[in-house]
Formats: sequence, structure tokens, C-alpha cells
Amino acid sequence: MALDLEPGLVDAVRSKRAVIFLGAGASLGAKKGTETIPDAKRLAKLLCDEFLSPDYEDSDFSTIYDFSCSARSTREVQDFLHGILFGFEPADHHALIPKLVWAGLATTNYDLLIEKAYKRDHDAKQTLIANTRDGDGANDKIGPDTVLYVKLHGCITRYQEIDPPMVASTEQIINHKTGRSGQFAQFMEWARTKTIIFAGYALADYNLRTLIDEIRKEGDAHPRHYIVRPGILPTEADYWAERRIKTISAKFSEFLEAVDREITEHSRALALAPVAVMQTTFTRFISRADATETDRLKTYLATRCEHVSANATIEDADPKKFYRGAELGWLPLIRNLDVKRRVSQDVLQEQILSTSVTNGPRLVLLKGHAGSGKTIVSKRIAWDAATKHDRLVLRI
Repeated sequence: MALDLEPGLVDAVRSKRAVIFLGAGASLGAKKGTETIPDAKRLAKLLCDEFLSPDYEDSDFSTIYDFSCSARSTREVQDFLHGILFGFEPADHHALIPKLVWAGLATTNYDLLIEKAYKRDHDAKQTLIANTRDGDGANDKIGPDTVLYVKLHGCITRYQEIDPPMVASTEQIINHKTGRSGQFAQFMEWARTKTIIFAGYALADYNLRTLIDEIRKEGDAHPRHYIVRPGILPTEADYWAERRIKTISAKFSEFLEAVDREITEHSRALALAPVAVMQTTFTRFISRADATETDRLKTYLATRCEHVSANATIEDADPKKFYRGAELGWLPLIRNLDVKRRVSQDVLQEQILSTSVTNGPRLVLLKGHAGSGKTIVSKRIAWDAATKHDRLVLRI
């Protein structure tokens, strides 16, 4: 029997408002020759056999990972995981992911299945940009036809790096954030503004429960999120419903096939060209499907402030004029004519991408002598926040 999906969930994927978050179970079906990819339990046993003793076999993956690093070294453990996970090829259902349009992708997995699925599909709807750690340059590659793939626990392509290391639990990121604070901030921003579909996580998965707890700390002012997993029982469904999480009892492959059936090719093309159907550049920030800008809001956006957006009309000009002191709007930022300043990244990380709870408005004062570049720095912060990090930015 075909899986029946909620109209709201289908509409979220159709309109590029859904983020798919992959757990270990989402990788099942991948093969390396006749070998199948190990799940978290089997991976923990392999680690235990290599680095510990059978006495630890009943421990969870995070504990076995930590103890293995202590018994030998983090680098040796990462090298071992690389040897196990490298070379696996995507299953057939993984090939459906690049055929759909996503607001983002995220995972706690180390493998390369999603990267391979996008690389194989020459007609993929978006170009995948893998973000494996803070400062890896992924955010600089983001554009209108790309999709960011945040690998919260690292990637086997960086198995030789230990600063930051690959991690075993999301709690490590939340408590320490070393090298991954920007990644976690991106996930939290998606949780506030997008529909997240968790796939491949069991009820007992500590990473899933930790992520949900962090979302709950932000309150209930977020879109409905979903968990996809086969064999969900009524009590578990009720447990998640109390946390504003809807459950879908189905295999990940069945879910993808159902979404693929529901969304037409025309709708997918339309999701990649939102300007054609927008009232203003502000439209895509409206989370209610039946709401549009009021006339008063349109007037305010047109006369009292400027919505900073890559979709705004930008007039071309000679870059030389910028260096002579001419005001060329956002063109210097698009062309990267400005000198990058550390203060721009500091403000972004500390004030805009920060995951700390705020109880009210905050004011950042940028000080400097006349001609030191305060205006350009502030515009760089605004432009990067709006275009690279998908924030709602208004310039007064």
C-alpha cells in the first residue's frame, strides 16, 4: 500500500522549506561489493573488537568510541572508521534525494553516500555543498542553486584531522562546540524556520533526543518537524507528539518514493525560481502557506527600509568607482571588492549565528575613525548574513 503523506509535509518539500536530517539508519542499503554498511550497533562492536575487550560490547557507540580513543588515540580510531566506511556506494533510494529540492541537508553520519548520490546524478536539482567543519569554506560556495549539507559529527574525508576531531555524540558539540559551533548554529536556525525530517534514528538514539531537547529550549514557535522510521508504536508516536514532532512509520526508502510521487517536475523547477512567484523578496520568510505580505508591509519595505536579499535588483557599475569612494550599493559585496575584516566574522559568529538564548533586542556598536571602512564592514555583515546564512536582514 502506498504511503500517504500529510499535505503540509509535501508542501514543505515542494516549496523548498524542508531539511532532511539523516541518522545511521538512513545509510542502510548501501553496499561495498557484497558487504552491507554497518549500523551504529555493528560499528560499535567493530570498534570494541579492535580497541577494547568483549566486556564493553553492551555499551553504546558514544561510550565505546570515547573509550577506544582513550585506549589508543583519536587519530587511530578515526583511521579505523575511515577504513570501514570508505568505499560504500549509495542504494537506489538514495538517488531520489538529489531529484528533490531541499532547504538543506544534515547528518550525524560520517559516510559519503549523499555526496556520491549527488555526484552521480548529472541532472541533480541542486549542487551539494558539504560542510564538514567550521571554516572549511562551505559557506563561501553557497548560491541560489546549491544546497548545504551539514555533517555535524565530521566526515571520513577528514579522518587525519583531530582539531576538531570526528565526534561520537551531539552532546560533545553542544558542550564544547570546538570547530563546529557554526555548524550547530546552522542546524538551530533550520529548526526555527524550516520543517526538519529526521530519518534513520531510533527512539533510543541519544543524538536525536539531544537535538530535540535543544529545539524544545527555543520554545514552540517553530514549524512542525517529522521523524521517519519503520515500526513506530502508538506510545512512541504520542511521546513525540507532545514535543510537536509528527511520526511517519515507514522505511526511509518508502518515504522518499512517496515524496517523489507527490511532487511534480514542474513544482521542483518552480522551487528553484522563487522570485517568479514572490510578492516581494520578503515572501519566502513567511512560514504560513496561506499568508502573503499586507499592503502596509509592502509599502514599508519599499519606502522605509531595505530588505537585504540576493534577489534584489542590483545595478552594474565600474568597480573602479568604488575605490574612488563612490556609493555602489551592494555591488562591491557581490563582486567581493572589499577587504575582508575579522570583525565581520566575529559579529556574524557572536551575534547572528550564536545559539545562545536572547531575551530581547541587542545593539552592536561598530567604532572607527572616519574613512576606516565602518559602512562597508556593516554592509558585509548584512550581506553575508542574508545571502550565505539565509537570515532575514533589514537595513534602516
